[in-house]
Amino acid sequence: MDDIKTENAMAPRARPEILAMKGYVSARSLVATGESTVFLDANECPYEPFVGASGLARYPMQQPPELVSAVCGWLDISSRNLTITRGADEAIDCLMRAFCVPAQDNIIICPPTFAMYAQSAMLQGVETRKVALGEGFALDTDGIMARVDDNTKMVFVCSPNNPTANLMDREAVVGLCHALAGRALVVVDETYIDYAGTDSMAADLENFANLVVLRTLSKSHAAAGLRCGMAIARQDVTELLHKVLAPYPLPQPVVQAALTILRPENQQRLA
Repeated sequence: MDDIKTENAMAPRARPEILAMKGYVSARSLVATGESTVFLDANECPYEPFVGASGLARYPMQQPPELVSAVCGWLDISSRNLTITRGADEAIDCLMRAFCVPAQDNIIICPPTFAMYAQSAMLQGVETRKVALGEGFALDTDGIMARVDDNTKMVFVCSPNNPTANLMDREAVVGLCHALAGRALVVVDETYIDYAGTDSMAADLENFANLVVLRTLSKSHAAAGLRCGMAIARQDVTELLHKVLAPYPLPQPVVQAALTILRPENQQRLA
């Protein structure tokens, strides 16, 4: 995927203070990038908390390289385009915090749909505009565009939709990406895509700088209790998400369980 392209890049639409800030940096992250060879800042115990424990005495990386590699292999994407989060819910929250100015910006959702989009907007002090799904629970793209203004930062499209279960027309979503290029993110929630027998829209990132795709192990691998989701986006958006993401979001047991789940021998489809 060519992330050198800057046409219609979405970073300028982020919150100014997020653009200006430097992301949290620990000695461990500097070791990972080769900028340092030691880390003494974390006051970690050199011994595990109990016999048989592995890795619990050390803070994890924000984006553990081994898990990033496994997820990228599963989704056939570049690590430059990936943010792993505590479930897709946290990815939604991070998008909201990175792009939406409280008491100024708005998002658009298409009810009936997943409740967390509006919930996250409310927590951020962001207006939620609703454009109901049309006949057959199809996207009303004309209705959506009629509600878009200069302060619209995101349009959420759940496909397959929760709770109606239907896929949204791909050409309709592509049309939104075209119409909102450089203006607003089109966030396609593919939580249930593995049940739909269709390809992910992640491949369209090459064409649309404003496309974000959400995935999760909760439904794809029956691991709702694990809390491991992800946002797939252009590199400029990914870098912003890493800024607002907690410095240690993925506990070591979650990382190890996710790695086990994503092993090739555990990829047999059961349903």
